[in-house]
Amino acid sequence: MPESARTATVAVLDYPGPSMPARTKSVLLGDDRFSCTYPLELHLPNTTSLPEYAAAVGDNIGERPDVVVAYCAAAPIAREVARRFAMTPRLVLVNPEVPGADRVIRELASFLAGDARPTESEDRRAAAAWLADGADPDRLQQILGDQHLARLEDQFGGPQPHLRPIALQLATMQIAWIHHLAAGAGGPTDGATSTAIAIADEHHLVSADHRCEPDCTARHEVFGESAEEIFSGRRLADAVAAAGSRPVPDRG
Repeated sequence: MPESARTATVAVLDYPGPSMPARTKSVLLGDDRFSCTYPLELHLPNTTSLPEYAAAVGDNIGERPDVVVAYCAAAPIAREVARRFAMTPRLVLVNPEVPGADRVIRELASFLAGDARPTESEDRRAAAAWLADGADPDRLQQILGDQHLARLEDQFGGPQPHLRPIALQLATMQIAWIHHLAAGAGGPTDGATSTAIAIADEHHLVSADHRCEPDCTARHEVFGESAEEIFSGRRLADAVAAAGSRPVPDRG
């Protein structure tokens, strides 16, 4: 088979859920130019540490892929995953973002606030304290689980045996998202390589409303005005196939 026609191996990092990232899979699924794995669908790491999160994701990928594709806040995780291979895979990042610590705090504060009231300063303080104190997932699951349980019992008119497992599952889903964002932000005390610095041969596919900073050193291509247009055709798949058809460079 000619090099240009070979099947490339692609690891796709998009957070599983009924949101925009799911479209990455729909665009790439069934394309015989590459074979995709979806490590975040296999396991969502239970840590806010970027190195630990990336190590767990890398374990689910297995052997080095030719390309790592990442969407939005998964971009910093993709960079750290790529650095862990002896030869750096090519990176194709779609509307990449580096979630700041304030975003992590705001997201968690909104979960702590629940549906009953808007996020208040006490929720932000509690969120910041949880991150600073080591981000104990068991303690947070207890807090959020009790909150969901109280809401469910109110909706169902009182305690019922099946409600606690549902409440704990809802809390687990929220914590997994916070871990994902916090890891992408670099973790509270990781001291890892900067999550915002592009590595060798990094290709950013962005929409016009989501351009990178002017000093970004990656190669850029603009696909439409909004994220919706990135997933509206085959251009994303073509870009991934093109990246996968080229030899993987040595670590730069």
